[in-house]
Amino acid sequence: GINVCIGTDSLASNDTLSVLDELRFLRRLDPSVPGERLLHMGTLAGARALGLADEIGSLEAGKRADFAVILLDRPGAADPVDAILTGTLQPSAVFIGGQSMQGTR
Repeated sequence: GINVCIGTDSLASNDTLSVLDELRFLRRLDPSVPGERLLHMGTLAGARALGLADEIGSLEAGKRADFAVILLDRPGAADPVDAILTGTLQPSAVFIGGQSMQGTR
């Protein structure tokens, strides 16, 4: 019944503020944890922890369209979630509220 989620806190304890990097670290640490579970911990579980699960954390009608586009190192992989978690590519695009964040850094 505990909502286990993954997030970042500061650069004082890590090299990046990337939740994707955290999920990849956990995948390397314990490959037996299902990729879907890790993805849930980095998305909807995090939104739940912040009290925002009705607005963000998953792609559903009525929610904001916040998402990242991540190309696969191994296109055609049988498990795309696992391919993302074991891959090395960073997001090629990020959308917040359905709007591209390209060029806003």
